[in-house]
Amino acid sequence: MTFGNTAYDGEAFVLTQHGEKLDCTTSELRLLRFLLQHRGQVISRSAIMEQLYDIDGEFFEDNTLSVYIKRLRQKLGEDGAYIETVRGMGYRFRK
Repeated sequence: MTFGNTAYDGEAFVLTQHGEKLDCTTSELRLLRFLLQHRGQVISRSAIMEQLYDIDGEFFEDNTLSVYIKRLRQKLGEDGAYIETVRGMGYRFRK
């Protein structure tokens, strides 16, 4: 899947920008994959947290999700704008 100058390879679980691999955590990539799978849809914070629990089975805390979103946007640079905050509702990955 591509957006802006970024490409996400779901099979290889790799995110690249301008052909260079971005250094992302597994959790950040799982979050991005989930947002991309629901592109254009507003997804509530609780729905995201239910889907994206860590390896030990512990659910994400609300603040943890905010941190992951912030870090992912920073790593994406200009393309971070594709991840929109829908105030009072959740997040949307714009088309």
